[in-house]
Amino acid sequence: MNWGSGVRMYRSLVKVDAPVPYRLLALDVDGTLLDSRHQLPPRVARAVVAACASGLTVTLATGKLLRSIRSLIEALGLNGPQICLNGAAIMEEVSEPPLHYAPLTNDDRRAVIETVRRLAPETLISQFALDDIFVDREHPSLSVFEEFGEQRPEIVSDLLTVESPPAAKILVVGSPDRVAALHEQIAPILGARLYITTTMPIFLEFFRFEVNKGHALRRLRQTLGIAQEEVIAIGDGENDAPLLREAGLPVAMSNGATATRAAAQIIAPSNDEEGVAVVLERLLRKF
Repeated sequence: MNWGSGVRMYRSLVKVDAPVPYRLLALDVDGTLLDSRHQLPPRVARAVVAACASGLTVTLATGKLLRSIRSLIEALGLNGPQICLNGAAIMEEVSEPPLHYAPLTNDDRRAVIETVRRLAPETLISQFALDDIFVDREHPSLSVFEEFGEQRPEIVSDLLTVESPPAAKILVVGSPDRVAALHEQIAPILGARLYITTTMPIFLEFFRFEVNKGHALRRLRQTLGIAQEEVIAIGDGENDAPLLREAGLPVAMSNGATATRAAAQIIAPSNDEEGVAVVLERLLRKF
């Protein structure tokens, strides 16, 4: 997805004279930075560019592959590490080794696939590696990857038997009711060994137990020498709650999950009301 040269133009127009007392801004993508049509509103783009001009380091914290957010990174003029795959990876370039990577063990990967197949055989199971997505069946839900800006998955013969790169996560796609029921069913079985979360009502995702956006943000800020109180985090999904708990200024979108709003100091307007821009504009006006 390409947001065009119009966004890049804003970088030459923005000037912020006074420094803000924050050094790092972590932004979720879907449901936060992008609106419900998965578009980047121009006002939000201008606010992020202004935040960069004020001296903030901006990192996207997303469940997506780095390749899938590359055009967004370029449009906003972002530099440096990005939190990808819900914190399983911290990456700067697709062509370079990750700065951090914590994939599922093969035993855990197999356990997820086998258990989901048994409990919810009608759902679509996908396996995300660092730079690829794999499925082993045609399914009506395959179009959802393109809708959310991901690359189309590669169809393989069987996820359990085919040789593939280490899996960052398993993502299951189904109706909101089915995903909620599966989450309730599978948590007692695998919840003690894996981190299980929802990013959207139609997605259920499985990671190594210690993987989440909050842990990745802590690792990143410590690498950059930034204190927790110097961090702003903005998100909406259940998987963003750990991200907000790792920030000095946690901000949840009004369209956010209950757990995420409970972790916030500020509730921003929704992503369709340009909530990220509203918050950043007010912060920048204070300094």
